[in-house]
Amino acid sequence: MVLQSGSLPVGETSPAFLELPVNNDRESIIANITQNIGRGLPELTQHAWRTRPLLVVGGGPSLAGYLEILKVYRPDCDVLAINGAYKYLRSHGIEADYFVLIDSRAENVVHVDGASFRTQHLLASQVHPRVFDELENRRVTMFHLGTQTARDAITGNFSFLTAPIGMASVHAVYVGAALGYKQQLLFGYDFSQGDTPYAFPQPMNAGDQPIEITLDGRTFKTTFAMARTAELLVRALLPVMRQCELDLQLYSDGLLSAMLAKANSDQPLEDAEREKYEAMWAIEKYSECSPALWYVNSAIELLDMPRGSSVLDLGCGTGRSVARFNELGFKATGIDIAGNSLTEVIPFVQQPLWDPLPKADYGFSVDVLEHIPQSKVLDTLRAIHDACSVGCYLNIDTVHDSYGILIGQQLHMTVMDGDEWLQVIKTIWSDVDYYPGERQAVFVGRR
Repeated sequence: MVLQSGSLPVGETSPAFLELPVNNDRESIIANITQNIGRGLPELTQHAWRTRPLLVVGGGPSLAGYLEILKVYRPDCDVLAINGAYKYLRSHGIEADYFVLIDSRAENVVHVDGASFRTQHLLASQVHPRVFDELENRRVTMFHLGTQTARDAITGNFSFLTAPIGMASVHAVYVGAALGYKQQLLFGYDFSQGDTPYAFPQPMNAGDQPIEITLDGRTFKTTFAMARTAELLVRALLPVMRQCELDLQLYSDGLLSAMLAKANSDQPLEDAEREKYEAMWAIEKYSECSPALWYVNSAIELLDMPRGSSVLDLGCGTGRSVARFNELGFKATGIDIAGNSLTEVIPFVQQPLWDPLPKADYGFSVDVLEHIPQSKVLDTLRAIHDACSVGCYLNIDTVHDSYGILIGQQLHMTVMDGDEWLQVIKTIWSDVDYYPGERQAVFVGRR
């Protein structure tokens, strides 16, 4: 069964994620799970809601600066420590009520050296058996991640936490909600570096290479792993916050704070999306590749487009595909929400794709529709249908983006498989050809 009881987001309400193996390979994780489920340990179940707040403590560098505040809150709150924060708090006279670990590597045994007999140790079933062995005489409760790997490894009736991603910072909040804590105060949740990457030495992550991310005019020093975790954490936490009515308070001033502020901003959607893509196009690396160029000839062939006809490049980016169409004898115009995307001199209109569009014979859109916010997908498809009198070529990525991490934001806002896209597109076009692919799906709609 799935851990739920009407509280944690499950099924249709769960955010969709591509499972990312973290710190270990699938075979090793399955071996860990298989060995650990035979221990007969108690498993985490959903508790009744509590009135007492929970301090959730990660290892970000701001933890040191907020430590005195944490100590003031401690008498009236319970404490849940993640990974190395467990020993760090003990070194400062704070004994955690709970400890959470999901990392599957054997080296994590260092975190439970001298572990408290009072603390309840909440270990994911994928944690290395050495850690369980070290805690043999301590209080230990097991839980399972909602990943496909865990589901493949476990048979029978087992409870799952529903976040299908392997990140302790996400699961700590889920665990806190399962334990019944609606009010959670998050410390050390930075996902960016100050003078040091962590509040304490973290040798297992010492090899991560630093990168810089600029968000809303602030530059954060971080790593790819930290930034990706922060991005996914925002996407994973917002649904559980809303469904469980959690009160999450963030005591940090790092990258995650900026991301959450952006995600919860009341800024109009059009302005937020324009600023996002203008930030992306300001990064030279983003404009180096123009995948739409690879599909110009295919679109011409599939739609049997005669030379001289008019074409809209919907989400034209650099404008290189518009230039190619015009070189081939078409009358092409580029449409994009960003005003700084162009590297070519072309006919261009700056506007969102969900507003009424200029008229043309054909539409051409590659690597664009997955970028449209879910609330605007149908409006965008209707606008494209109304603008293109003959037909449209739509090439849609069906996987999550890899570039948004450079600005700390999600780019692929609507990720569905090809069959799901087909059902949506068929509500707009009655005549649709569908060409499925491994990472993308192509659709040709005709009026």
